[in-house]
Amino acid sequence: MLAPSPWPGGAPGGSFRFSPSPAPPAVAQCGPALVPGLRVEAEWVPGRWHCGQVVEVAPDGAVTIRYDDGYLQKNVAHGKVRAAANGPAIASGPLRAGVPPPPPPAVYPWPEDGTAKPGEQVYVGEDEDPCTKKFRKRLSIAVDKGRTEEVQALLLDAHKVGLQGPEVRWARDVLLAAEAAEFRKSAVMLVEDAVESGDYWKLQAAMQAAVGCGLGAEQAPRLKQAMRTHKARSEASRELRRAAQVRDVPRLRTAIEGALKVHLEEDVVKRARATLRALQARESARKELRRAAEAKDMTRLKAAIIAAEKSFQEKVPEMCGDDPKEKQELDAARAALRTHAMSRLSRLADAEDIESLGKGLQELSGHGVPAEEWQHFEQRHSQLKTRQRCQDKLAQATKARDKDAIVAAMEDAKVVLEQNSEVIEIAQKTVSMLEAEETMAKTRAEVAEELTRSVHGEDQRRLIAALTAADAAGFTSSEVAFARERLRRLRARVGAAQELREAAHSADMYRLRAAITAAKRAEVSESELAGAREALRCLELQADVRRSIEAAVTAKDVELLRRCIEDGKQAGLNRQEVARAQKHLQKLGQSSVGRELAEALQTGDAVRLRAAARAATDAGMTGAEVESAWHRLRELESHSWLRQQLDGALASNDAVRLQAAIKQAELGGLGPPELSAAKRHLDALNARLHARQELHLARTSGNPYALLAAVRQGQEAGLPQHELEVARRSAEAFSGFDTGPDTVPQLSAPPTQPQVQLTAERLEPPTMPPTILGSLYPPPSQCHGGDAGDPGFYQQLQQPARPGVQRQQSWPPIQPVPDSPLSVGVLTPFANSPAKQVPAPHWTAI
Repeated sequence: MLAPSPWPGGAPGGSFRFSPSPAPPAVAQCGPALVPGLRVEAEWVPGRWHCGQVVEVAPDGAVTIRYDDGYLQKNVAHGKVRAAANGPAIASGPLRAGVPPPPPPAVYPWPEDGTAKPGEQVYVGEDEDPCTKKFRKRLSIAVDKGRTEEVQALLLDAHKVGLQGPEVRWARDVLLAAEAAEFRKSAVMLVEDAVESGDYWKLQAAMQAAVGCGLGAEQAPRLKQAMRTHKARSEASRELRRAAQVRDVPRLRTAIEGALKVHLEEDVVKRARATLRALQARESARKELRRAAEAKDMTRLKAAIIAAEKSFQEKVPEMCGDDPKEKQELDAARAALRTHAMSRLSRLADAEDIESLGKGLQELSGHGVPAEEWQHFEQRHSQLKTRQRCQDKLAQATKARDKDAIVAAMEDAKVVLEQNSEVIEIAQKTVSMLEAEETMAKTRAEVAEELTRSVHGEDQRRLIAALTAADAAGFTSSEVAFARERLRRLRARVGAAQELREAAHSADMYRLRAAITAAKRAEVSESELAGAREALRCLELQADVRRSIEAAVTAKDVELLRRCIEDGKQAGLNRQEVARAQKHLQKLGQSSVGRELAEALQTGDAVRLRAAARAATDAGMTGAEVESAWHRLRELESHSWLRQQLDGALASNDAVRLQAAIKQAELGGLGPPELSAAKRHLDALNARLHARQELHLARTSGNPYALLAAVRQGQEAGLPQHELEVARRSAEAFSGFDTGPDTVPQLSAPPTQPQVQLTAERLEPPTMPPTILGSLYPPPSQCHGGDAGDPGFYQQLQQPARPGVQRQQSWPPIQPVPDSPLSVGVLTPFANSPAKQVPAPHWTAI
């Protein structure tokens, strides 16, 4: 544990430094008697003990310890505490080893004792015993190294023996400085607690403590800012209460916004928001009451009254005051509802609407209308019911074609009905028709037969017509019951099929499932059921995809969300849902895609860079980073393709193709280290071609010396051995001896056609493609068998070039694959893009 030396600037004559305190000796944990103020050591982690002071001892044995670094730990077990070995234990007892005995008073006349006069030099005897000198040295070392506890112990020993001197004064000053630092530390902690608590009085106390310990310039601005914040929050709280008391919704909303800006307590803001919602609900109910009363709509007015009663019955928030206008508006709305109800009853009574009039009378009991005001409406309703009953009775008798019942009903109806009433006229006609019932027997038979045929068919219209005819012919319900049941089934089938189609188009899974069940009961055709089942399967699949998308968004799983989007597209989700899912995918994927793109740019791997760039594009990323990635990808793929072309040209041993490949590589940005081997190979190929030409010219000229010189040049150029053997045999045939005489100077195969030379340096990057004057012939194929020994072999290989018959031809560039980087705008040598094509012109004989 490091303890700083409180002496300003460190020890006298030295710099400020930290020194590890000496490890306390092991103390047997025998359960010391713990009391507040006792210096102890506590085990912070297994094996690490820290010094501190007991602050409080709980009844259960647990203690609260404040460590030397200011940290306060509560509920420390008794077994993890031991007495401090080097703590200040002020008690009478023998001195420790090394403490000098008390000096005689006359030997040490220190100024503290008052025996020395001001200005007098203090004499420290040279005859101090070694023990005292050693003690002073130990005290100086302890102060110098900042061992506070050891200094305290040594000062206590010095106090016991009465030892004084500059070392003792120095040690006391060091301890005083340490206590001052501890006081400032506690003051800073008090400031922190006050700022976090937000209590005005704690802030005032912290301000006084900071100023008292000399930290005013450092902590005062912070405490003042905390006080200003406390004042702003208090004003925001008061504004909330005032706005709620006057029930001003805009003012309350503004006050809530101001409270949020100053970070007011969360519970106060919650209560204010609850008050705002309650006020808005009450205001909305009052507005709806006024609008319903103005619209004169009973249903709407009644619903508004119910909603207002429910809203007004709720408990008023604590912050709100009472509003007497609410009850007045509610009473006015109820009076308007009673007025509208009475007006409606009058209209229904005049219109003789029995059913609506009865419902209106039932509703009046809930509107608070007195019974004497609507009693005459009840009498009118009773009269209308009696007349309706007579009409129904007469109509039933007429429909039953019972002559006696019709006559009896007519007698009863004459009391309440007029003589020329339509019902009575119908009854009279019915009586006359009953007399002709016999004449209709044949008609009934025909109708019955038609009804039977239509029941066994599938024509709904025919069945309805037959039932109509049966009704006209007087068939009873039991007689046409089977036909009506058949008609009901046909209608149910048609309705179920129509519902099935509508449910399939509505995209409602539950409605479609219910429609399929109803269609099965109605015996709808299997083809329509199959289409509905397929639609239901698609809807269920879409529902599963929606749930999967929600789960993937919740789990933030990019891959799962991407698969769910693909499944949703296949399942037929609408564009809005797919767009929302893709937006979530873009948000989730941009962070990981950006990191992968940056790593791929650093690695230089074209495959990984392409995958990262595509992923970034799919994720919707734009900007310079994506553009640089695509540019780098095109550059890498272009270099890769150029290296492939260069390797192919090297493997083919074709000088023209190799020269074109080198030119393309230079234009594509490949450096000289990558082209050096290709250029050396090109020089070797040109040298072999030149050596073959020299052999051919020397053999054609018949000069054995030139032929031998050409053979030596071919050996240096690396021509195949069989070609050189053929040339040697030709030289022997010309001269009759193996080797010609030596020449001075030695012949070095002078070129017979100097024009067959490169016009540009092959090792330097040319400003334009190298040009060969004369003829460039392809290298001859390998000789096999006896062809190499044939004297006319070389005559069949080539023909000499004819001067003047020359033309410049641009070699066609090698076509890259469509996926090559050259196809995306980097060194594209296609014939259809002349702006990017860089041809390599060569001279070729016709």
